[in-house]
Amino acid sequence: MILTPCISRAHKGILFFGLLCGIVFPVSMQTNKALASSSVPALSPEQSQGLRWTVEIRTEQSGKPAQSHQLTYSATPTALRIDQPDNKGVNRILWRLDLGKVYAIDTRTRTYQEQSIKKILSYQGFSDLIGQHAGSNPGDIHTIGHAQETVAGYTCTPETYRHKFRGSVVGMINGDQETVVCASPEVRGFQALQSFRKHLLAMGGSKMKFSGTSSAFYLSISRDTRYKKGFIIRILNAIGLYDASKVPAFQKESSVVQNVSQVSFAPSTFRLSSDYRKALSLPQAGGTP
Repeated sequence: MILTPCISRAHKGILFFGLLCGIVFPVSMQTNKALASSSVPALSPEQSQGLRWTVEIRTEQSGKPAQSHQLTYSATPTALRIDQPDNKGVNRILWRLDLGKVYAIDTRTRTYQEQSIKKILSYQGFSDLIGQHAGSNPGDIHTIGHAQETVAGYTCTPETYRHKFRGSVVGMINGDQETVVCASPEVRGFQALQSFRKHLLAMGGSKMKFSGTSSAFYLSISRDTRYKKGFIIRILNAIGLYDASKVPAFQKESSVVQNVSQVSFAPSTFRLSSDYRKALSLPQAGGTP
């Protein structure tokens, strides 16, 4: 849910939430129109125990200035909330597995859109297409570091994955990628996130091509990708049918947890107030980071 989906299969599930949020809730310039008032019920006290963490995300791409922003996640076994405080459009995503719904919210205009989780999970095929660099090759290398690091108060050992990928269309975009992750199984409250993932995967049924849940909490992920333009792109560029400059020479991404804690959430954390209005569309300004 955090970095671009050019990843090995082992990390694909981590990015699934963020990827879906970008696909399912496109924004437009249309004016908001109230359809109906709605009040999403709060979780029961036993459902409100979980995990909260804040992530600093930084992206650098050739030819573009570096960008950074923060996301704050709140997770229980049946709900997930993603806050994007520096976003000027949809700045909150709310997953409610118990209701079978996902809400895209603009807290500034107090408007929202909703979608069924089943419909969202039907986008998994598209997710697989976008994640065309996933998979493994015989030349892939996995190494475990010797020195430990401390991230957000937890100790972890960096692991490096070196991967050569090929685009789903042969001859389009190939490249080399190095991903370094640092994860810990000792994060208190992590079981709430594990349960959420497990329940979400179960709702997806056979359509979900990755299964199981991670046994460790990812405290940091950094990825360096060097792209290579395939012969088809070079041909299309030569005859003016494709702009090869759209393919960056490199892209660097990092996601680092700033703080993480086990939390007993207030009943209102995963609820929409009755004065929030259901809207046909949400403002385009800012989009989804």
